[in-house]
Amino acid sequence: MELTKWPETEMAYWLAIESLGGFVWSTKHDLGHGRIEKTASLEKELTEAQEILGKLASELSRFGIILPEECPQVKSGEEKPTAPAGKMWYWDWYNKMKTEYYTAEYEKIVCSACPLSEGVEEFISANHIPCSVFPGIIYHLAKPFFCTMVYTKTWDKKNLLKEIEKIGGVEAVISFEKKEAELEIVHGPINK
Repeated sequence: MELTKWPETEMAYWLAIESLGGFVWSTKHDLGHGRIEKTASLEKELTEAQEILGKLASELSRFGIILPEECPQVKSGEEKPTAPAGKMWYWDWYNKMKTEYYTAEYEKIVCSACPLSEGVEEFISANHIPCSVFPGIIYHLAKPFFCTMVYTKTWDKKNLLKEIEKIGGVEAVISFEKKEAELEIVHGPINK
């Protein structure tokens, strides 16, 4: 296993660490539960992924990140000390980058302009689209500008706009339709 392109920016480092860490965790989890078979090639991939993770982590110091093993240990209930000037503790950095990434991703979907959404904080913490009216969980939209309530024919567009207006007024409808149009220009029309 190897990266096709070594990261250069802080966000690229975070994305690489997040992706590889997710691969390692889910693979070990599935192995532990007997969902997948342990093979030599899988073991090799895990080892290589962990080596890459170690290399990525070792390079975070260029961004002023202090790795977990170098962070002070505090007892439960105690506050950790402030990081030295110009530096940041790893988990503070990790959470900052996660918030930045998912906030930017949330802004790329129509839900970000919908008052029926439970908001970006819920999007970040729940790891799915925080729709307060959809009777289930939505992990991604068919198109970033196409509301799942309409896509699944739970509502038609008229019902959707009526519900948006109930919650947020006419301004919310205008904002929603503006976001919808902006995203449709970027992503192309819906192919029904």
